[in-house]
Amino acid sequence: MSTHDVLRSWLTDAADSAIELAARHEIREGAHRFRMAIETAAAISYEPQMLPVLRNIDRVANSQRARKFAELAPSL
Repeated sequence: MSTHDVLRSWLTDAADSAIELAARHEIREGAHRFRMAIETAAAISYEPQMLPVLRNIDRVANSQRARKFAELAPSL
């Protein structure tokens, strides 16, 4: 799975959670729009680079998502 696909999957999961847990109609509608934008967005080409935030990647909690992010981080 490409970096783009992984990030798209995470954003889609976040939108789905927002839709499911939305307390108000406006929030649910916004999450639906966000999800639709994620699904239709084209991949953006970029050059991977070291990001300052990655200097403390060792502090990330030991969850499945955190481990996957640590694996993915060098390609960001």
